[in-house]
Amino acid sequence: MLDSTPKILQKQFEIYQSKSQEDKISMLVDMMEYSINQTMDVLRKWYPEKSPIELKVEFFKHYYKDDFGQKAMDRMLEKIRNEE
Repeated sequence: MLDSTPKILQKQFEIYQSKSQEDKISMLVDMMEYSINQTMDVLRKWYPEKSPIELKVEFFKHYYKDDFGQKAMDRMLEKIRNEE
């Protein structure tokens, strides 16, 4: 989303740069958690009948579909399904 003016983008960059390393990592973790939660909410709506483990499988498939070959993906999904 690029609807901010260059002046605002520069100010955001300056604010971010002024943060400590710890604050930057904390912000990153917060953004990742938000993204994961939003994605899981959508998956729950798409697949209301799926168990929590099968939702994890759908999440993994959604996020990593372009990163692994089918054999590797199948092995990882099987490991997720066997989690307790």
